[in-house]
Amino acid sequence: MSRPLHNTSIPLTREGQNLTLTLEYDPLQVYAPKAYSSVLLVRNVDVKPDDVALDLGTGTGVYAIGIAMLGARHVVAVDISEQALETARNNAQLNNVAEQIDFRQGSMFDPLQEHERFSLIVSNPPCLPDPGEIDLVIPGTIMLSGSDGTQHATMLLEQGPDYLTPEGRIVFVYPSTSNPRKIFGLLDRYYNYEIIAEIEIPFYLHFLELWTYLEGLKAAGLSDFHEKYRVPYRTYWLFRARPK
Repeated sequence: MSRPLHNTSIPLTREGQNLTLTLEYDPLQVYAPKAYSSVLLVRNVDVKPDDVALDLGTGTGVYAIGIAMLGARHVVAVDISEQALETARNNAQLNNVAEQIDFRQGSMFDPLQEHERFSLIVSNPPCLPDPGEIDLVIPGTIMLSGSDGTQHATMLLEQGPDYLTPEGRIVFVYPSTSNPRKIFGLLDRYYNYEIIAEIEIPFYLHFLELWTYLEGLKAAGLSDFHEKYRVPYRTYWLFRARPK
C-alpha cells in the first residue's frame, strides 16, 4: 500500500497577478519544500521574461516550476535522484508548465552540454556537513556535502560562470552552519554579488541531528550559529551573484 502524498501550496506574484505553486510529494523519497530556505528562494528570485534558467538540485521541482510560472522562457532542471525527477515531472504537469521544463538526471553540471548557457542559475545546494558515519533521517543524507558542508556550493561558484550568458546571474541560498567564510571568500574573489535577504531560523531536524558535530566545526571556525533561549539558530542568506 502506497503512502499518501503530502501537499504544499506556495503563493507567488507575477506582474500583480496572484499565482499558487502546488506541490505533491513523498517526504521520505524527496526533500520536502517546507524548509525556510525553499520559500525564501522561490518567492524572491527575480525572473525575466526572456530567461533561460538552470535549476541545480530541483527536488520536488519547486524552483524550476516556480521560475517557469514567473515567466522564464525555458528551464533545465537537474537532480541526481530519479525519484525526485519523477516527483518534479508530476508537479510540473500539476502546475501546467511541463512544456517549459527539461528534466535531466545527474549531479550538478554533469548533465549539461559544453555549449549550453543560461541567463539564470538557481540552487539550494546540499549543505549539511558530513561527519562520516551517521544515519540521518531520510532524506537528510541527500543534503550531505563534504566534511564542512561546502562541496556543492563550491562547485556551483567555481563552475557556474562556464554556463552563464555574459549578463547571467546565480541566485542561491546558503546557511551560516557550513563554513560561510569559504563561500564568502569565493564570492569576493570571483563575483560581484549582493545579499538579497538574510533571515535567522532555528535548527530543524537534520541540523539538530548534527548539533554536536556542528559545535566542533564552530570551535574550529568552520561554522557559525548562536542560541536564543538555548535554542540553536543559524543564518540563511539569499545571494544574487554575477561573475566579475
